[in-house]
Amino acid sequence: MGSVKHRRAVWLLSLMLGVTLLALPACQKAKMTKKEGAPRVPKVQPDQDSAPPGPVPVQPQRTPPAPVRPANTGSASPIVLPTQSPADPRGGGHEVPDAPTVVTGASQPVRPIFDTSAHPPTVAAAQTRVVIYRGEEVIDTCRRPDCRPQPAVPPAPAPVAAPAPPPPPPAPAPAPVAPVNPCEQPPPVDPCDRGERPLVEDCPNRPPCPAEVAPAPVPPPPPPPPPAPVYQSKHLEFRQPEGPVTTEVDLLFVVDTSTSIFHERKWIVEQLPRLIRQLPGGENGTSYRIGVLPAHSPDSPHGGKLFAINGRDRLVLGNKGRDTMTLEQITKALVEKMKKVPAEKGNDAGELGLLSLYNFLKGSQAQTLKSMDEFMRANAALMVIFVADENDICYKYKPGEQPSYDERYHPKNRKAVEFNGIKGFDPIEVEAHKKYCPALGEVPERTVYEALREFKGEQPMRATGIVYTNLATVPHEKGTDQYFDENEIGRGYLELMALTGSTAMDMALGNFDVAMEFLGKFTTHALRYIDKFQIPASERVAIVTPEGSDRPRALVEVTIERADGTKVPPESYRIVFDEKTNEVLILPSDTPVQGRLFEPRPLDKITITWQVEIPQP
Repeated sequence: MGSVKHRRAVWLLSLMLGVTLLALPACQKAKMTKKEGAPRVPKVQPDQDSAPPGPVPVQPQRTPPAPVRPANTGSASPIVLPTQSPADPRGGGHEVPDAPTVVTGASQPVRPIFDTSAHPPTVAAAQTRVVIYRGEEVIDTCRRPDCRPQPAVPPAPAPVAAPAPPPPPPAPAPAPVAPVNPCEQPPPVDPCDRGERPLVEDCPNRPPCPAEVAPAPVPPPPPPPPPAPVYQSKHLEFRQPEGPVTTEVDLLFVVDTSTSIFHERKWIVEQLPRLIRQLPGGENGTSYRIGVLPAHSPDSPHGGKLFAINGRDRLVLGNKGRDTMTLEQITKALVEKMKKVPAEKGNDAGELGLLSLYNFLKGSQAQTLKSMDEFMRANAALMVIFVADENDICYKYKPGEQPSYDERYHPKNRKAVEFNGIKGFDPIEVEAHKKYCPALGEVPERTVYEALREFKGEQPMRATGIVYTNLATVPHEKGTDQYFDENEIGRGYLELMALTGSTAMDMALGNFDVAMEFLGKFTTHALRYIDKFQIPASERVAIVTPEGSDRPRALVEVTIERADGTKVPPESYRIVFDEKTNEVLILPSDTPVQGRLFEPRPLDKITITWQVEIPQP
């Protein structure tokens, strides 16, 4: 009985032990797969004395997942760095080696690549404990009693396609590395500092210390703006005479003797009675004298001298004094002079009016006639009347002015030439200019004007005439004049007239009777009134350029008050100031005021005020 109970107990214990051994793997598997979707992690079981009953199954060969590699980013190929030897450093088992690290150009984590070659291909070849999954079964291949629990090795996760990383920024260029001079020791101080010396003196490749650069000089502060000018006001008062300034006048005709103006010379002087009758007192009220001066060069016998046809012809024609003549006789004799005056040989037949007048004023004939009270009289006014159809040869053309010489109507040997940078000059005039005109200086008209002032002194003096005055009216049409191609503005003569405060009548108008009548009125004005006043030459009249203008202006003002106390409107007259001579010329304005031009009256009070700048300390 006892033996039966003993066998039942043994059988029951064996049965329980078998059931326990069979259920143990399933429990362990249930624990590992408790969470849904969680990866199955192999877990090492405690050591057992023996393997479970039954044949040992062969471990199936598992295909390792394909390693996930980063997308090509254009950088270099990944570099695999080994981390741990597959051999167990403890010598007690064979563990799954650490995954190699993949280094790419992008700074992003990369999934590790597991190497399955470290696992034994079969159970028999296993020298360590390996857990194998097959279906729902877990097989423990450990056969050694000294197996130790091993850490669970998670299976490789399913490969996930990684997004392509953005292209990396270009790597910055490495900073240049300065070459190291093997001869030079790093000095403790800068060897180029003042008072220090390099540690290595004999190194052949040692660069010299840079030269000391002096600090840039500090520019001085800008000078303060100049103080505003301070002016001192000065003035003079003048009175118009109660009667005429003078009752004597000398008329000097300076004539172009070229053939092209032959008819005009005669036609002009035929209208002489129109001029004379405008003088104070008519043809017998004023003492007048008339002379003719050819516009010849010094090489001509008539250059700088009054012309007489012959020994019986008078040099000076006049209505009073010795050899008195009537107005009719004077007119006839003057016409003959104009018809008989000879043309000069060469020098374009006599077109040097300024030079001839200058030589006459400086010559002996004028002084002799003055001393004899025949002509250029000391107490007489002087009216110089130019008659010409061209410019004066001595005139110096300014930029923008152009001579009108036309070579098509001249011999082939008289081609137009260039002179002083201007083309189109008559070659004969250019030669005459070079030969004779240097005597008149840089500004010929100014030189002649100063000679006139010196000769006449305080007596009235004017230069006027009949010349071409407007480019638009100069005749250049073939057939109207035999010498149509030579007609030109009277340059040189017009400039001298302006200096004397006068003007000219336009020859192009052709109505010489009106022209001579105008000259008579102009002469009468010079006889009756003073229109040129002198500021002392020692005074330096201030001249300024107004803002927004490029024309300088003299600080001179004029007020005119009539004898009854009324003031003349300043817009009715104009002021011409000569900076070189300090002369103030008062002329009627070009536009009538209240229907009348300005006309001086006896006993008018003229006040001239000017400003002188006071030097500042």
